[in-house]
Amino acid sequence: GIKKHFLETYLHVAANVTFIALISGLSGDTERIFLAVLLLLSAASAGLGIRFKKFAFVVYGIVFGYIGISFKTLRWLDDDQAFFLYLVITGSGVILLVAFLARRFGREE
Repeated sequence: GIKKHFLETYLHVAANVTFIALISGLSGDTERIFLAVLLLLSAASAGLGIRFKKFAFVVYGIVFGYIGISFKTLRWLDDDQAFFLYLVITGSGVILLVAFLARRFGREE
């Protein structure tokens, strides 16, 4: 049996290992399947994190989903300037989204 006070730690480790494994599959032959599963689990992590008020899982969903989408998107960009512009604009957007959600989570507790 899992001790109750270790359950959340196990969930954090399992989430990170799962997301990292899915990201590592984005460069293989079955990359579309890995991306689809990654995005599905990212949405589930963020949604369930909001529902159960576990902000770390919301961040896992946002960040790992962003990494997966960016990994695929940046392969298409040949221009270094477009590459940099993509990272600056979308990275700033992700940071602002996480900051907004963090403030919202802070008010609810």
